[in-house]
Amino acid sequence: MLITYHTTEHRSQRLESPTHATGMQQWFGDGFYFWQDEEFALEWGRHKCRARSNEGNLFEVYIAGLNIDFTQEHFLDTVFNEAHYNFFIHNIERFAEEFWVNNQRKPSLVEFNTFIAAKQIWSSIRAIRFQDLPSNNTYDYLKVRNFFYKKRIQIAVFDPEIILTFALLKTKTCE
Repeated sequence: MLITYHTTEHRSQRLESPTHATGMQQWFGDGFYFWQDEEFALEWGRHKCRARSNEGNLFEVYIAGLNIDFTQEHFLDTVFNEAHYNFFIHNIERFAEEFWVNNQRKPSLVEFNTFIAAKQIWSSIRAIRFQDLPSNNTYDYLKVRNFFYKKRIQIAVFDPEIILTFALLKTKTCE
């Protein structure tokens, strides 16, 4: 079982299951998104608090156990498996090149996810492990300024059946 973390704004009632993120602006479209490391789940909560108003000035981190074996064919590991990473890159770049030929511009994330859904590229994939890259250097975990030496690993889960356990770990105040 892979232990992961799910960050969300504070709610009056505890979640019984993770928030299902919807919309093509998500990294991989609709799914359940988890951090592999608690450190990044906490940092994401603090970052989201700074980015928008947060009623109650609180966020929550849940702990989840996932039934994932990245050696099985229905799980894509773009972080630690070179073959999976190459498959991942090939599909993204194939789409980007096709999009450029037809539109003479780079695609957006929404356009990418629409393409992936239409072509059913990930249709047999139950979860993807990927490296989330920060877009700024305001994260407190950095011990060396502007040097992102730690992998910020996320898991996008498309099959809720692999989420075995889910419980509130902690409620934190926005700082």
